[in-house]
Amino acid sequence: MIDILRLKRFASDNLPSNSRLRSVLLSERDQLKVNDFLAKMDVWMTLLNMETANA
Repeated sequence: MIDILRLKRFASDNLPSNSRLRSVLLSERDQLKVNDFLAKMDVWMTLLNMETANA
């Protein structure tokens, strides 16, 4: 299992309240199976790239 509490805290503290990535990360469970984490990381990176391209 991978604990993503620090990632969620980072998202909460540093991403704007209207960020889709922030919303998605904060809706995740605090611990994810490794395979789930790796699969979701691709989606998270896509969202991050979309948000930074629009900034």
